[in-house]
Formats: sequence, C-alpha cells, structure tokens
Amino acid sequence: MPPATGILCLAAVCCDGTVSIDPSRWFHISDSEHVCSKCYNHYHRADRGGNEQFKQWREKWRENSQCAPVTKLFLTEEIIPYWAQCSLCRRWRQLPRSVDLVGLKQETWSCLDMEISCEDPE
Repeated sequence: MPPATGILCLAAVCCDGTVSIDPSRWFHISDSEHVCSKCYNHYHRADRGGNEQFKQWREKWRENSQCAPVTKLFLTEEIIPYWAQCSLCRRWRQLPRSVDLVGLKQETWSCLDMEISCEDPE
C-alpha cells in the first residue's frame, strides 16, 4: 500500500480517510492497517448504522468457522480494501472484492490483470 505520513483510516466509512498521528484514535488491524475509532464503532456498536452488516456477517461466519467472529476480522474480510503492486509499473492498485486472492501471484500480477493500463494513475 502507498506509504502515508501518520496513520490512515482504511475503512473510511464515517471519516474522510484522513491521516492522523494520534494513536489513541486508532484500532490496530495489522502492521500497516488501521481503522479510526469512529469507523470501528460504526460496525461494532449496536446503536450504529453498520452494526446490522456486521451481525449478518457474524452469523455466516459462525456457520463456517470455528474461530470467533470479532469486529477486527469482519473489517479485514469485508471492509478494508485489498491492494496489489503491479510487477511492471510498480504502482499500487486497489483490488475489487471479486478478485480471487488465493490464486493471486504477487510476483507476476500486473495492471493488465484488472484490464487497466499501467499509465492510469494510482
């Protein structure tokens, strides 16, 4: 993913995806993935608009998995975008949810796989 100064909200549901350096406002998803507390609570809290989407996912998850259906996992699976770097132009591209990540080969993936040109902006 393109580097940012500070922390960037990857969910950008309730915020504008702005960058901040205040760590108290963030939920750590992975080494380079963070979600602001406002977007996290949009799904996590029962009185917020995204909670119904989380509950539907949680029920499907319980049917097919033995691990706990927690909010962080939901955000990773359903909300945070997937990225790949083109092996030709080295630009980062946000992948559509329809991409088969299991079959994705990062070493050979290119913009052409998304039917776009390497000349298109990031």
